[in-house]
Amino acid sequence: MRFTGIAGLVCGLSLLGVAACDPPRESVPEAPVAPVPSAAPPSSPTAESVTLACSGRAAPDSEDALEAGRRLEKLREVGTDEARRTLRYCLAEAGSVELKAYAARALAALGDPESAPRIRALMHDRSPEVRAWHPVLIDALRLLKDPSVVRDLDAALRFEGPVGQVPGGIRSLDVGTMLLIDLGTPAAWSVIDRLLADPQGAVRTPVVQALGVRIRAPGATERLLARLDDPDIEVRNRACSVLLFEMGTFNALKPGLFRQTPCYDNGDAARWKRVVERVRYGYSDRFVPSEVPRFVGGRRGPEDGPPE
Repeated sequence: MRFTGIAGLVCGLSLLGVAACDPPRESVPEAPVAPVPSAAPPSSPTAESVTLACSGRAAPDSEDALEAGRRLEKLREVGTDEARRTLRYCLAEAGSVELKAYAARALAALGDPESAPRIRALMHDRSPEVRAWHPVLIDALRLLKDPSVVRDLDAALRFEGPVGQVPGGIRSLDVGTMLLIDLGTPAAWSVIDRLLADPQGAVRTPVVQALGVRIRAPGATERLLARLDDPDIEVRNRACSVLLFEMGTFNALKPGLFRQTPCYDNGDAARWKRVVERVRYGYSDRFVPSEVPRFVGGRRGPEDGPPE
């Protein structure tokens, strides 16, 4: 009885606390693992099935790839030198991008300095297979806590064609922008400003959403207020929504309320101008919420006039 693929991975990683499998009825000799110049494979039988999966000789099928990745990340909890060697080997030699990405995140969580160059190099890979996993790799960069990764983020967040056709593109913009805001360096804000100036509204919208999540970061609010004049209606609506959400006037996450909020641009230029004036007033030094019923729990007063 031979264990291959994900079955071998589950049965082989006894160090992860996985329940023991029934022993094979026939002895199976260990498959030799040829050393590679860039990363020495682990020698312990405990990690053998992981090594086989990463070398491609027992690669999991697509249905089991996610579970294989989770098993790799479990090695982070072990934290032994052997676990680190296994993860480094998978980051360097895995045949699937999924395994590389999960190994990268696990190593970054361990603060492994040897993994940084390989993780950063993957951010410059523009093949669809790798770009689909850029969100996970960006999370690995977040865990590295290194301000110098701005250059790598800048490379990953460049789109020659429609961003919607790039695997993982929208999600990469979301998590990438939040990481840039958290880094907070002038170089990081420069990348954000480049994205906000991108000709594609589909690029600017997730950037605006990320700014809304980090709206209290220095520099976020002023950039959101500027997007109220964006030429793209979706970008304008999103900027208005996150700004009003911060003021506590409504829950922007309830789709049923979205078209009922003042932030819905119905094409009436005069109406939208009044909406923008009110939002900007709400963020000005002159704004006193208790004196404006419109901004207090959604209540209206006679002075507010008819609903928009």
